[in-house]
Amino acid sequence: MKMNGWVAFACCCLFQDFSNLGAFSLPVGRSRRDSLDLKLSRNLNKRAAYDLIGNGTEFNRTFAEYLVNHSRASYCAPTQLFNWTCPICQELQPFQPYYVNDEDEKKISKHVGVYVGYSSSEDSVVIAFRGSDFLINFIQDMEYYKIDADYSACGNVSLDSAHDALDEDLSGDGKKKACRVHSGFYDDWMHVKPSVVNATLQALADHPGARVWVTGHSLGGAIACLGAVELAVLLQRRDVGLLTFGEPRVGNVFFAAFVRAWVPAAVRVVHQDDAVPHLP
Repeated sequence: MKMNGWVAFACCCLFQDFSNLGAFSLPVGRSRRDSLDLKLSRNLNKRAAYDLIGNGTEFNRTFAEYLVNHSRASYCAPTQLFNWTCPICQELQPFQPYYVNDEDEKKISKHVGVYVGYSSSEDSVVIAFRGSDFLINFIQDMEYYKIDADYSACGNVSLDSAHDALDEDLSGDGKKKACRVHSGFYDDWMHVKPSVVNATLQALADHPGARVWVTGHSLGGAIACLGAVELAVLLQRRDVGLLTFGEPRVGNVFFAAFVRAWVPAAVRVVHQDDAVPHLP
């Protein structure tokens, strides 16, 4: 789907070959965050040329605007998120937070901004991951682009299944059938996985008919991709939704095929002028 320079892809997490990129900057201070808010909301309001993307995934602009506001809310202070009192939170009522990561980022080497909650208006459990908000995150981001890690959770993906899912020429990849991801993104996900999983299970126990949606911007989009596929496997549900904004690439072609199989409702919204989705 193309929106005046914005493009939505149905498969979200591949290292290679998405050439249209997203115009998001890293929001370090309040002024940068205001700029992020403007870009996230204004560009999603632009008219889309197509209603279907990839293999027929429907792109709902209204719901995308709803999730982009959750991506914006993820930058708010934990105390505001606990009480759901941040300015953007008022546009997302009613919403019941189940978990907010409130670790003191000044006292730990790794901090992942994330919250889990339930929206009664959408009958959905929403998991929103924050992007790079502080300098330490930015430095870590640069490390992410250097290190590969085996991702054993998906086992071996056959060349045929990866080719069928992604329409990629894999003739030169015969010796690399295992999924691989960047360890920085994976380490961040593992840091919060127990809390996110527990909160999601509790929310689903309280609202058993709810759908699960995972979202995030930039770095948060990469962690969201890992979170969505692992939740889908854990829950044995292929209706877990994933919608990210300015997400960097997370894994190799086999990991992308694994995500495509388990999270068919995955959309990666990027902009042609942003460098982040080019990486790593």
